[in-house]
Amino acid sequence: MAGSETVLSRQLLVAGLVAAWSVRLGSHILARTLQGHDDPRYVQLRKEWGARADVLMFGFLQIQAACALLLAVAVSGALGPGIFNAILALTLVFIPPLIRISES
Repeated sequence: MAGSETVLSRQLLVAGLVAAWSVRLGSHILARTLQGHDDPRYVQLRKEWGARADVLMFGFLQIQAACALLLAVAVSGALGPGIFNAILALTLVFIPPLIRISES
């Protein structure tokens, strides 16, 4: 019984930490979006990349998506087996990127 309590504690800790990170980052991006401001880092990249900015930004965002997917897999593994945990991990990790998409 003690082993299953440890697993549940770990699952709750991981879910709570990832949820806090996701809500913090997602709310920051949402607030900036509602104010109508672009992320200054992306503005700088667009300036530096010039005419090829759209193509390079697409590739850059694909790399970010791949990293987020790896994070979701790691979180899913920490949460334990089951489709609910996998969906929870994907949802928590992909909230900020989805808000970022709404920004553009």
